[in-house]
Amino acid sequence: ATPEAAPTPIAPEPVKPAPKPEIPAATRAAEAALDKATADAVRKAGQELAVAEKAANDLPGVLADVRRRKEQGSVKPQIEVRKASGAQNLADSNQDSKVDMISVRSNSSQVREDGEMAYARLLGGQYEGAALLYAEVLKRDPKNLSALMGRAAAMHKLRQFGEARMLYQQALAISPGNREALSNLLAILGAEDPSQAIIQLEQLHRDNPGFSPIPAQMASIYAQAGDLASAIRFMGLAVQLAPDNLLYRFNLAVMQDRAGMVPEASYSYEAVLALAIRGSGVSLPMPIGEVRERLNYLRMR
Repeated sequence: ATPEAAPTPIAPEPVKPAPKPEIPAATRAAEAALDKATADAVRKAGQELAVAEKAANDLPGVLADVRRRKEQGSVKPQIEVRKASGAQNLADSNQDSKVDMISVRSNSSQVREDGEMAYARLLGGQYEGAALLYAEVLKRDPKNLSALMGRAAAMHKLRQFGEARMLYQQALAISPGNREALSNLLAILGAEDPSQAIIQLEQLHRDNPGFSPIPAQMASIYAQAGDLASAIRFMGLAVQLAPDNLLYRFNLAVMQDRAGMVPEASYSYEAVLALAIRGSGVSLPMPIGEVRERLNYLRMR
């Protein structure tokens, strides 16, 4: 009996967790400013304590020293930082220079803290909680790439595909060519209406011509629709972009086999066996012995 070709095993890429949130430059600057203010306060407290101890022993001498420094102009109004935001904005010495460091710290630190908590929940499978925390981060920082990717992944896991797709697209607008966003977006598109998916995949392919999973996904959709010619064309493109990808090679061989392209399928099966023997780290969807049997059958035709 003629061995049957295995079905095309293209499956959407798994949803990858968002990268651990990075600390934005503005946040680092805010924290640095806060640390400096804290250190200054500690140093000032130490100086005041020293003055108090000296005053307890020699108050007339301390007062005389203050009058002398004031006459020499060495005693100046305190200049403090109004905001901890990258560049230091100094208060006018004649105006109220109250420092709102507590609220600044809250705003700058809350994004990082919420992002870290959201990431932990995402990895722990608490997708609803992660999505809520990422939403809070995005309220403060709408272009935070880590938060966009994190909420997209959470919504993807919750099967809220419409919002997940929108968030992945926003991430790609900020970081064109982002491989995680592209891979996860492909997984969503692969499960949608084929005609609409192809339109969006073609646009993604134009924007990212060197990303092999896009033509591979297009080939899978065409194969499922019975358009083997288009499927072979796009899977062949995926193989050109990633010639050592064992799964691409196998799928191309199966498609060519189904289309009756015996010489082409034989060549592709040979490439599959060569990659499998070399070791690619990827398992074939069928035993390697069956691949050899199919190749031998085609050679005898």
